[in-house]
Amino acid sequence: MTNEQLAQLAYDNVLRTLQENEANHPDNEWEKLSYKEHREHAINHLVDDIAGDKSELHPENALTRLTMMLAKKR
Repeated sequence: MTNEQLAQLAYDNVLRTLQENEANHPDNEWEKLSYKEHREHAINHLVDDIAGDKSELHPENALTRLTMMLAKKR
């Protein structure tokens, strides 16, 4: 996989996650949360994935939360 393909994979997953969760979190609700809150959500998704929980797409949600962290850091 090339760097461009890897970047596209990340982009596609973050976009899909944002679109799928928009109904539950309207109006860019994520912007109200802090860098640390997004970090905690990302960690929780990774822990749930490690534990084998299949109730959500945890890696995709963790990646999205990490992206939100980066946005809050700017």
